[in-house]
Amino acid sequence: ERDVHPPLYYFLIHTIASLLPGTFSKWIGIGLNILFFAISIVLVYCICLQITKRHWLSILPCTFWGFSAGAISSVVFIRMYAMLTCLTLLITWLTFRLLDSDKISLKQMAALSTVALIGFLTQYYFVVYLFFLFVGTALFLFLQKRFRDFWKYTGSLALGGVLGILFFPTSLSHIFFGYRGKENQSNLLLLGNWKSRIRS
Repeated sequence: ERDVHPPLYYFLIHTIASLLPGTFSKWIGIGLNILFFAISIVLVYCICLQITKRHWLSILPCTFWGFSAGAISSVVFIRMYAMLTCLTLLITWLTFRLLDSDKISLKQMAALSTVALIGFLTQYYFVVYLFFLFVGTALFLFLQKRFRDFWKYTGSLALGGVLGILFFPTSLSHIFFGYRGKENQSNLLLLGNWKSRIRS
């Protein structure tokens, strides 16, 4: 609670470390990150296949991203960013899948709520990404007059957020009153000065 991040990644590290008592190794964290990296590669492929409908074309983004400095850094940096990447890709893939379906099923709703909950408990930046994904998807559903799906989608994500706050109430003080939260709020207020920010 005294950190500025939600606890789920630390829970996973602690669980793995507890299975190896008396062992201190960088591979506890890097191994966990490799797992999330592997899942992320599969999700990149699935998302690209959803868009292009071509297997060979979907492999190219996996290759480019897999060997990128950002992907490699997220694996060797023992923080929650590989897990965050995996969850943002997963929520994106689930969203693309529901947009292609005739109606949102209970199974899809449960998946959305679960990933929203896990993402919220992993990194608060997940909420920022999810907000923009939600706005675009909700607008699309509304314009397509899929009003029932609009409310299902909205309710599923809202449920995940509410459960996240109930599981970890300290998140509210992190977001609104912690030093990192205040830093992000001030950054949002400075978006008006976008020309100098792009140059820097």
